[in-house]
Amino acid sequence: MGSLPTLLLVATMTVTQAEPEQRATLAPQAISTAIQQLGALDFEIRQRATMLLWQAGPTVEPALRRAAEGSDPEVRLRARSILDDFRFGVFADTPDDVAAIVRQYRREESKGRELLWEQLLSKASIKTLVAIATNEKSASQRRQILDRLQREDEIEYGVSLAESWRADYDSAEEVAKFDEFLRKQVPYFVIKQQFGKAESLLEQSATDGEGIRNWAVFLYLRGTIDEKIEELTLQAARQVDAPTTLAKTQTQLVHMLRIKGDERGALELARQLESTDSKLLQGLLFDQRAWEELASRQNAYLETDPSDKIEALGFAAAYNRLALNHEEFEQNIAAIKETAEKLFGGESLGHCREALFLNGFTDDAIRLLTRDDIADAFQVQIMRTQYADAFNLAGIGSTRQSRDAWLRGVLERPDRSKNWQSSFRIAVQLAQILATVGERHESIEMFEQLANSLKANGEGTQWRQLAESELRAKMVDEAFEHAAQAFDKDHEPTAITLLFVNHSTAAKIWWDIYRELEPGDDTRARLARVRNLFYKRKDHQEVIGEIANAHDRVMAFDVAHRARIKWLHAIGETYQVHQEPERAQRCFESIAAEHGPSAIRLADMLAKQEEWIAASDWYHTAWERDHQPYALYLHGEMLSKAGADDAGRQSKELARLLPLAGASRYDGLASQLAQRGLTEVATKECELLRRCSTWTDLHMFHAIATLSQSVAAKDPLQAAAYAEQRMLNCLQELWHFTDAASYVRIPFEVHRDRAKGLLEQDDISDAIGDLRMCQKIWPGDLNIPETFVPQLDRLLRTEAADELFDKSYELINEACNLFPNSALHHNNAAWLAAKCKRRLEDALAHANRALELVPNEAQYIDTLGEVYFQLDKNELAIDCAKKCIELEPNVTFYQEQLARFQAAQQQPE
Repeated sequence: MGSLPTLLLVATMTVTQAEPEQRATLAPQAISTAIQQLGALDFEIRQRATMLLWQAGPTVEPALRRAAEGSDPEVRLRARSILDDFRFGVFADTPDDVAAIVRQYRREESKGRELLWEQLLSKASIKTLVAIATNEKSASQRRQILDRLQREDEIEYGVSLAESWRADYDSAEEVAKFDEFLRKQVPYFVIKQQFGKAESLLEQSATDGEGIRNWAVFLYLRGTIDEKIEELTLQAARQVDAPTTLAKTQTQLVHMLRIKGDERGALELARQLESTDSKLLQGLLFDQRAWEELASRQNAYLETDPSDKIEALGFAAAYNRLALNHEEFEQNIAAIKETAEKLFGGESLGHCREALFLNGFTDDAIRLLTRDDIADAFQVQIMRTQYADAFNLAGIGSTRQSRDAWLRGVLERPDRSKNWQSSFRIAVQLAQILATVGERHESIEMFEQLANSLKANGEGTQWRQLAESELRAKMVDEAFEHAAQAFDKDHEPTAITLLFVNHSTAAKIWWDIYRELEPGDDTRARLARVRNLFYKRKDHQEVIGEIANAHDRVMAFDVAHRARIKWLHAIGETYQVHQEPERAQRCFESIAAEHGPSAIRLADMLAKQEEWIAASDWYHTAWERDHQPYALYLHGEMLSKAGADDAGRQSKELARLLPLAGASRYDGLASQLAQRGLTEVATKECELLRRCSTWTDLHMFHAIATLSQSVAAKDPLQAAAYAEQRMLNCLQELWHFTDAASYVRIPFEVHRDRAKGLLEQDDISDAIGDLRMCQKIWPGDLNIPETFVPQLDRLLRTEAADELFDKSYELINEACNLFPNSALHHNNAAWLAAKCKRRLEDALAHANRALELVPNEAQYIDTLGEVYFQLDKNELAIDCAKKCIELEPNVTFYQEQLARFQAAQQQPE
């Protein structure tokens, strides 16, 4: 008597395996006979009966189960053997190699089964895999099967399995993973307009905050959220004696009320849930900027001595500041500073620094930044026009001699330590600064010395830093040479892309194109070819000829070439850069049917030509290839413009449904629509995203930024409020801005916009407070005095206007003294004084000095004209405006200046 699998293995070797389509249903009598023959004395008869029943498939399972419980041991053995095969998905149509793996799988222990499962995943049929997973009840195996079904577009079968399988688990974590799969399949049913099924999936997977929000967004966009809110409200009234169930229903209601726009109702209900979900209440309070209550709660939380104390202190400081709790705010800031003094670096010090930056203590934050990254601190101080402070913190000094001595110290100690690397970064920044402040000779010498110091054993990082600073200093040839050095060192692509700030992606693709088309080129030759495409050249036709040559050669590639389509797309985009729309359109047309991004480009071009139907077709092609919601929306938009309103509306409604509460509502819909001029629609999507996201979601961060920008002109107070929330989000320990400068710029913009709004409401004193904060955060920004000094003068707040002007003028004048050859700073001083109508004789001296340093610079001549105008020397102002127009006839601002000066001259005295 053999083992169970062996019996069937022998049977499959001795009897020809039937094809699935040839399998016939056995009559009950035939089944009964075959069962009896499993115990026949003749081995051949037993084998034929075994094979017959096995080939009959699952239809004979009931008879086999009865036989497996019978008294004949041979019949029991063979019946169980066939049933085991069926349980593990081995049927007559299962390939022999797969059947062998499955039978081995049954014999193995867990570790061996894991290895065999990996083989089965790629080889076995879905039927076999499902049989194994049903038998094993392994959640991970089942999810892998669902993933494969999704890849193979067997969505409906996958959904039916997931719905069935999720009921097998008690673990909320496991159920959530099946729910995630179900949510991902909702777009499939949306596109098929099976809205009932889509809603059903969303409702059954609404077991956590994300699931509820997805469901609620669907109901909101379908126009049925009010009915569901009413239904849940009645349901909650019947659950008063079942607190757990009631809390679940109330949580669903909170999210639905918020997404509907009833944020006050959501907050009121969330208060009843505080004991079960305090974070939900906290998020709603933050939504509604309830700073006083948030401050009170955060102060109480601090008394518990929380583990996340630095983050908690940062939020407490912000909430108390916004609630005008001055004493508590000062205590929080003092505690943050005290904590920072005990730290020696690392993430905790960084969190202290963030809390100080975002609460307006910029100078203190920069002192902490100096301890962690002195080069970043140097850069931030330069941005703030704090040249003297920046030079002092780096030990550079303020004279040519001190700078030379400092640089020698850097060059003589190339030990590649962290301190040396910071000093090198400061050195290249310093060389760049010198180029912009009129010390170009010194700048060139410094760049040369730094380059020479790297020739022996410089690393790619330093070569890239050098090239980047040279590019900013407009030393383009040197930047290209040193970027080539960087690339030859470590082949890091950023050495290429840093040279093409506005075309970095295209430049990298062209690098790859030329690497294949011109394999004999070295790094410099290849960089030169790419440079020819993106840096201004006099001979336009020569550039187009180079692009066209590459175009023809890439078109000739085999269609199976790995990068052909991607490269042709980049070529089309480069035609567009050079204002060659016809060539670009032909290029995109050649690949649009098989490349979504090219179909989008083509559709965009056709939309600009008002070819609505053609554009709609290509947007639809892009949608079918990449399934991006914005492509479907734009397809509908074009149909609407063509007069097919119903079809257009349907496409747009479907496109809005697809993202649910996910990130693609921003990056797959709103941002793309905004780029194409549909700003009102994009803003509407961002507002919905604000209501259906949490403050830990990255897409909330982007949505709030968009909302802030969209209302800035009409409602600066609202813009400031949005920006404040976005800024405070970075107080979370896991969040941060990607560059140090943002910690200055964004708090500055919050106070600037708030000051604008307060002035519009005649709240002048508070506005002046915000303007003072602007200057505290970013002393060197000249737009603040230029914009607000004239306003304060009109409001007869001359003392405050003088204070704003004097602080800014003092700083810019200090820069002029530090860099007497800086035409830029002399011009800025003159322009500031002229626009603020102060120190006009000094302004005249600065303007003349700027033109002495850089003659025939239209911008500087315009400044001189503005100074003359403020001195009531209109004839001289008009002459300056005419010179500007002569130098730069296409700049409309100079035309406007001339008209303004001439109009003033015609006014009676």
